[in-house]
Amino acid sequence: MSKKLIIVSSLVFVALTIGGVYVWSRLVTVDSNNTTASSSSDQTGDPVLNSQVLQSLQSKDFKDARTLAETGFDKEPSMANRRLRVNVEIADSNYQKAIDLLLGADQSKLNSDDYGNLGVCYEKLGDKTKAAEAYRKSAELWPLDDPMHDAEGGYLRNVANSLEGKYVEN
Repeated sequence: MSKKLIIVSSLVFVALTIGGVYVWSRLVTVDSNNTTASSSSDQTGDPVLNSQVLQSLQSKDFKDARTLAETGFDKEPSMANRRLRVNVEIADSNYQKAIDLLLGADQSKLNSDDYGNLGVCYEKLGDKTKAAEAYRKSAELWPLDDPMHDAEGGYLRNVANSLEGKYVEN
């Protein structure tokens, strides 16, 4: 049985499996055998840039994906482009860089997806306390009007509890 790792994203390329890392968004799931792309209207940024980065990530050309994402962010330092860079770094297992990008943003602009990404990064780096805090914040910020609010919020809280040893799987 493979362990699932979830990265919450609000970009156009919201469900992409790369090297065992699951990138997904609201209402989208992927399993260990599929690579799926979907779109989200939630702060998607430039669809052409997103598509180009997605193509690079699907071919595991992380250098090209990083160059495209950095160029897009340099041209327009929006949260959507910052999130694009974060997802490239996570896909390439550069978890500390992804954390730095998110913590370097205006903290009032971080959303549920961003805190989910922070949780994943902290977990991958072995910081269970910060990971649990980030997952709880992600659950707290999950949009109330999202049909998956209760399920996803509950899931994120369970992950946080598990990291702190408060949840034991039977």
